[in-house]
Amino acid sequence: MAQTPETYLGAQRADAFAANTAGALADGTAGYRYPAALPQNAFALTGTWTVASESVTSGAGAGIELNFDADDVYLDVGGTGTL
Repeated sequence: MAQTPETYLGAQRADAFAANTAGALADGTAGYRYPAALPQNAFALTGTWTVASESVTSGAGAGIELNFDADDVYLDVGGTGTL
């Protein structure tokens, strides 16, 4: 199986976003739920997130899930809180 490609989380390049409803990841603050099944090489959000063109900011208790095939996963994060 091929390695999961680089994944971007902002609205501008979130090609791997798997929504539980129709539509792409869009700018603004919204609530999300994980889909029943997460496709290979895709990510999903749960909880409240604020989405910008090249970033996402989580609300309290929000989560992110990635279905990947790789030896290592790196997430570029900033701010304060617990990950």
